[in-house]
Amino acid sequence: MKLTAKMSAKLIAKIAITCMALILSSCSAKKEIVFNPTDESALELGITWAVVTVPYAAYYKEHNYQSDVIHNARQGDVLEVKGKYIEPNVQDINSVSAWYQFDSGWLDNVSIKLYDNRLKANAAAKALSESK
Repeated sequence: MKLTAKMSAKLIAKIAITCMALILSSCSAKKEIVFNPTDESALELGITWAVVTVPYAAYYKEHNYQSDVIHNARQGDVLEVKGKYIEPNVQDINSVSAWYQFDSGWLDNVSIKLYDNRLKANAAAKALSESK
């Protein structure tokens, strides 16, 4: 069967339309972030936010495991970072431990995930609570 120029143009057009329909139908918004214009600090630059990623995390009085535990955090807590302490790892010279200060004390970097604004942190905390 020979394809004429007109038939091949129609075939190419049908294939292109089908491909475009498949591409457009596969795109969908998965995350909804609600912006509250009255919340000025939600997108404020220079503030780092943390979400607790483990079921329970201990707040320490100082930035080390030998200090007293003064409070506990729960998975999904959204916290504003107040300070940071980097400690070299003496066993492995290529790694460091990071500690982050919050209003309730210090948490290690293993217990949290950092975000550059509170909207992202809130979305992450919501996703953690929905995955339980």
